[in-house]
Amino acid sequence: MLSGETAVGRHPTLVVETMRRICAETEADLVARSRPLEAPARLADSRYPTAALAHGASYIARDINARLLVCWSENGGTARYLANFDAGRPIIACSSSARATRRMLLLAGVTPVHMPPPEDGTLAAWNRAIDAMMLELGWAEPGDAVLLLAGKPLGVPKVTNTVAIHYVGDGNTGYLGSEAGHPGNAEDY
Repeated sequence: MLSGETAVGRHPTLVVETMRRICAETEADLVARSRPLEAPARLADSRYPTAALAHGASYIARDINARLLVCWSENGGTARYLANFDAGRPIIACSSSARATRRMLLLAGVTPVHMPPPEDGTLAAWNRAIDAMMLELGWAEPGDAVLLLAGKPLGVPKVTNTVAIHYVGDGNTGYLGSEAGHPGNAEDY
């Protein structure tokens, strides 16, 4: 920066001091941008667990380089929160409500999927259905990381309370892990 002015200018000390201030401000700005953002005040005030999950999910998705975020969003709230926190990944939002599915079409980055909850009502069954759908439609490849958000029972609004990391095609991840003998009880999922 300004090496010619520093070497032959009339005010070399002033030029160096100006360069130092510019560098210090730039570095401070870079450090501030690299820190995780705090949750918006309205999130803390809302006391909605789904909003907090969506906020955290946006960071998890970036950390694991998730291909997609997939949620069960009966009335569209979970999908709306995910879209607001923009994780920079496509969002697949499942719902058994045709009305909610139509409304979710207006959300940026959200692809709504109208589907009934699995007959047994487990998150593991939903996980298997999502896996099959993603592979069939070419939305993901085996081994791709996806983030799943849902709650139990599926089909009921305002119950989203879990986040699971799933690798497409891997029966030991996501909500399928408990079925494979990992900690937890398959009936819980």
